[in-house]
Amino acid sequence: MTDTCWQQRILARADVIVTANLRDFPEEIVGAFGIEAQHPDEFILNLLDLAPGIVAAAAEEHRQSLKNPGKTLPEYLATLEIQV
Repeated sequence: MTDTCWQQRILARADVIVTANLRDFPEEIVGAFGIEAQHPDEFILNLLDLAPGIVAAAAEEHRQSLKNPGKTLPEYLATLEIQV
C-alpha cells in the first residue's frame, strides 16, 4: 500500500477499514494508527449487534431497490446466504 493510501485513511479518521483483503492490512500496521481491519462479514455482524433494526431496514430498502430482477424476501435472503 502506498503512503498516499495510508494518509487518506488517517485523514478520514477511520476507526475501521472494511475489506475482504485483510492480508494487505496487517494488524501490526493498521493498529499503530488506531485502525482495525475487518472482513465485511464481521463488520455486518458487528452492526447487527449494535443496531439490528437499522441494519434490517437498510437490507429491506436494498431489497426493494432491486429491479432487474426484483427479489422476494426469501430470494433475497437466499442470495445473501450464497455469498457467505
